[in-house]
Amino acid sequence: MTKELEHSFVELLEKHQNIVHKVCRLYTNNQDSHNDLFQEITIQLWKAYPKFRGDSKFSTWMYRVSLNTAITLYRKSKRTIDTQDYENVQYKITAEKYDDTEEQQLKLL
Repeated sequence: MTKELEHSFVELLEKHQNIVHKVCRLYTNNQDSHNDLFQEITIQLWKAYPKFRGDSKFSTWMYRVSLNTAITLYRKSKRTIDTQDYENVQYKITAEKYDDTEEQQLKLL
């Protein structure tokens, strides 16, 4: 990417960064996740910027890339299965010895 292209990208990103923050707020629930998503969206915008043709406003294009990135990451996060370590599980069920006396008495009746 040329210096001119790089400079214009940074300028446009700074001007319209609230769009990215809005998308991040919709798809995250804490500041760390927000920062991670903002960074990932910025990377995707950076990669896609040379292909930006200008058919639409930059802010519209930026919103679509941001939204698509957030949706993709959201879907990937839903595919993971939450697991729990076996050692950390506390068993609350106690095994009792089975007493079949009552059952035997019913059979005799």
